Amino acid sequence: MKKKRVLAGFIAFLLLALMPMGALALEGGEEARYEACLQQTLRQLEAMPALEFSENPIEEAPRVDGPFASAQEGDMPDVEEEISMEQFFQEDGAQEAVSEQLFNAIQDGDGTMYSQLTQRQKICYNALVNVPVSQVLTASKGPNGYRQVKLSVTGVKGITFSGYVSGGSFKLDSAGAAAQKSLMTDLRAAIVSLYSDRPDMVWIRTMSYGYSSTRVSSTKAQVTTVNFSFALDFGGIEGQMHETMMEAADIIARGAASQPDQYRKVRLVHDVLVKANTYNHAAADNAISGLPYEMSHCAYSALIPGDSYEPVCDGYSEAFKLVCDRLKIYCAVPVSETHMWNNVKMDDGLWYNVDVTWDDDDRDEICTDYFLIGSQTVVDGQAFSRQPSHVEKNPFTPNTATNNLTLRFPTKRATAYQYLGHDYPPLRFPDVGRGAWYYEYVEDAAEKGLIKGDSSGSFRPTASITRAEFVQVVVNMVKVDTSGYTNSYFTDVPASKWYAKPIAWIKEAGIMSGDAGGTFRPEAPITRQEMCLVLYNLAKRQGVSTSTSSGRFADDGKISSWAKEAVYACKELGLVKGDDKNCFAPGDKTERCAAATVFVRYQDAAGDASGIIPAPLPTPTPVPTPSPKPGIDGTVYWVPNGSVYHSTRSCASLHNSSTIYSGTVANAQAAGKKNPCKVCH
Repeated sequence: MKKKRVLAGFIAFLLLALMPMGALALEGGEEARYEACLQQTLRQLEAMPALEFSENPIEEAPRVDGPFASAQEGDMPDVEEEISMEQFFQEDGAQEAVSEQLFNAIQDGDGTMYSQLTQRQKICYNALVNVPVSQVLTASKGPNGYRQVKLSVTGVKGITFSGYVSGGSFKLDSAGAAAQKSLMTDLRAAIVSLYSDRPDMVWIRTMSYGYSSTRVSSTKAQVTTVNFSFALDFGGIEGQMHETMMEAADIIARGAASQPDQYRKVRLVHDVLVKANTYNHAAADNAISGLPYEMSHCAYSALIPGDSYEPVCDGYSEAFKLVCDRLKIYCAVPVSETHMWNNVKMDDGLWYNVDVTWDDDDRDEICTDYFLIGSQTVVDGQAFSRQPSHVEKNPFTPNTATNNLTLRFPTKRATAYQYLGHDYPPLRFPDVGRGAWYYEYVEDAAEKGLIKGDSSGSFRPTASITRAEFVQVVVNMVKVDTSGYTNSYFTDVPASKWYAKPIAWIKEAGIMSGDAGGTFRPEAPITRQEMCLVLYNLAKRQGVSTSTSSGRFADDGKISSWAKEAVYACKELGLVKGDDKNCFAPGDKTERCAAATVFVRYQDAAGDASGIIPAPLPTPTPVPTPSPKPGIDGTVYWVPNGSVYHSTRSCASLHNSSTIYSGTVANAQAAGKKNPCKVCH
């Protein structure tokens, strides 16, 4: 698929000639040990016996253009659709330039397609994973000549399609057709994702997929089985291929595992594959067909150096992924219209590009031009992600039987990996990579004890922070002891909740007051304008100088009147900024990464004052609960100059009186106190 690069011009040749190829930047002894490990691994690979294949070209199985009827179950035909992994590419096809790359799609994660699937798509994926190759090889053939395996899959079995009977057969109505299309999308997504995630499963390269169903009424049909059919491109030797591939991958993985850091582990995998193989120009030029062509497009051709099958880009990249998987190093296999390569997640927590194919350029030295480079790294005069062969495409190709679906590859760092001579320190949070714009802020906030991760150790940077969680971060910053705050001010803040005391404190400190209806909404996300109001109130309580910014956000009209002063004060303090269109988005939920950022910025702006405990507001004198009007002989209280009598000695209006009389209601009335106090009655 990839054709060898031709150096453009004498200048480019000189530049490349001057570049140090394969330099590990190691001390002499370390470099010698690395070279010895590399050579030993190559010898072990070369000693592996190669499988014997029939060299006769494989006869292509009948192609299926759309759903078709096959064996009957009741009066419902089976529905199937074919998928071939060759659809990933268009040989020598025109490459359409795109301005937005899929490498900007996912922030992090394990790089698998599986992680992007819906629950039902994962169910279909797992069902296919759990079909052993032995069952595939011995399954009976379906109408299209493929080996067919029918599975009863919980979560899919029983799916209902609505329709009607016409001409003696069941027809789907519009809702039923939509439900069928959704199921076919899920099945196709499962196969495409599995092909990307598991290149060792060579028996899934060309398949058909679908379902069987039965009519349960005149208006409904139900799915009974999921049907997977396998073309077996390698003629039934797929099981042996799988075992041999895994043995070879283990040999390389053992050599790599002996290296002291992840860089040298990944480097050894790269170097072994470059040294062990010669790029298959004949397959790339479509000059061969049948088994030699098929072999060049799978990991076997790159992992087994002692046979007559040499790889193209599929073989290199799939073999690289298999070994990385054995090493438990996250690795993905992105595709363009004409090419395949790898993404690797390194010890710094960031993803990089590796193109073993383009580094196997027939030189004696090992080339590393395309080893652990960034999306914007310039190679051969052009940024990697802008090179036509490296413009990522969605591996899911829809058809008339499916809906559209987008599957993406990991976000790569813009620049190349920087090797320190050892592994980077472990990330504090696995989901906060060093390349994220908020990395330093989250690290700083966590180091200062302002904000923590969840029970699994993840930070969840793009999740919304709740109002109660935001209160706790304020408490953490000012280091206040909230254990003595037991008053309950809000109807939706039970005393038993972890946030009850922090909320009581922040209410008494005059920083957050809750809603007019007496609720606090502790578990609701805090909006950006609410966040600003809290920080503004905190700044005023701590004596931090604030002023209102003269500049206005483009969406100023969307900022609530009660929040405007706070929003622009926070803008002036440098806590918040607008987006690329100068919009503030006041009603948007505040993400956890943004919360960490504003608190760190607040500490920078407030200086020493940020750790001062705001003096709580004076505790209001409790108002006694009105008591029933006392009887004529009941005890009441009054003062000489007052005109009312009181039923309780603790009435607030008596607190400043030095002389208080008591007696019966009759005594009070005789003293001129004609009416009961409205406060305590």
